[in-house]
Amino acid sequence: MVGGFRMTIPQRTLADSVPLFDRATGLSLLDSALNLERIYPEDLATVCELAKGRRGAPKVRELAQYADGRAASPLESRVRLPCIDGNIPPDELQWPVLDVNGVLLGYADMAWLKNRRRPLVGEADGEDEHGKPKPLYRDRRRGNDFTGAAVDTVRFTWLDSKSPAYIQSTVRRALAADVA
Repeated sequence: MVGGFRMTIPQRTLADSVPLFDRATGLSLLDSALNLERIYPEDLATVCELAKGRRGAPKVRELAQYADGRAASPLESRVRLPCIDGNIPPDELQWPVLDVNGVLLGYADMAWLKNRRRPLVGEADGEDEHGKPKPLYRDRRRGNDFTGAAVDTVRFTWLDSKSPAYIQSTVRRALAADVA
């Protein structure tokens, strides 16, 4: 009890809640718990154990293997899941993009690096923040900086996350456009 309210440990809360939601939301919950350090990677086994024998336990086990605390937002998780499902998972999350002098230009939400002359980065742009003029202009400049650093970029929004086939086809086309 905390302040008169019954509380559970984060692992129990995730074991109980992940099965209640769609896969994208479930992965977002796991990623967020890891990112915020409410749980640690070794705790995912406990989450799966606590879900065992309950409806939705297979979903918890499946999503736990994809959970990654480097995902910095629910949208990043929602964009990454169709890539995983389409057998085109990103090679890295929060990948540092450097200019020719080694100066950090920013961190890409996700990156595909293998078998490419130019890295492909994926950016998940939330409407609330990235739709405002100042962040929008910053994103445009950053995109230009990334291009100048010989990095290809695909961008996705919340609306895009509702169309997994669109995300998969966009990433596939971009990956096919530059193969080493």
